[in-house]
Amino acid sequence: MKKISVLTALLLILASSVFADKVSFNAKTIENKTVTEAIFEDAELTMINIWGTFCGPCINEMPDLAKLNRNYSEKGFQVVGIVIDSVNRKGLPVPKTVDAAKKIAKQTGADYIHIVPDIKLQSSLLAGVTAVPATVFVNKNGEIVGSVYTGSRSYDNWKKIVDKLIKIIGESGRPGWAWSIMNEDGVTLYEKPAEGAIYHEAFHRVSLLLLSPEEQK
Repeated sequence: MKKISVLTALLLILASSVFADKVSFNAKTIENKTVTEAIFEDAELTMINIWGTFCGPCINEMPDLAKLNRNYSEKGFQVVGIVIDSVNRKGLPVPKTVDAAKKIAKQTGADYIHIVPDIKLQSSLLAGVTAVPATVFVNKNGEIVGSVYTGSRSYDNWKKIVDKLIKIIGESGRPGWAWSIMNEDGVTLYEKPAEGAIYHEAFHRVSLLLLSPEEQK
């Protein structure tokens, strides 16, 4: 572990940039209502679920997300959806897909806000999305916290994740940073958490790149 001091400096820099990221937009909902990042101020923690009308797993988990949205509203939590295929390659809304999204939201009981992404969202948050569903969390300032979660999950699995994030934000006011050095099997070799911190997958990937194959073992 000769490179720990170097990793510390590099990952501290990375940490400051990751948690400085904010989600901002000026878009429309599938109901054609104007919506901005100001909606995040309504909750301490917001789940942003990125889904598509073509995606079976996305649709299948929406009743559970609706249940989560209802059951955790009094804890300062809300769910917001982004319909990734509701715009075309030019960034313009696709009416047929928006109508399909409305029907899906009604059928699944997912009565939370669903956003038709604007250019800001398309060029920032959605730019790195290669598969759906994909889910991120933000605090009331719109700052991304925790990991990017790919794939659908059950109500109980989401509940565990949400409980953890709510506790961290409640204890510290805002999430801290943390990093760990892990090998390819996900075994932690070294970690440096801040109090009340959230691990971010980016740290894991970068730490692996900075370690030699011998040091990863």
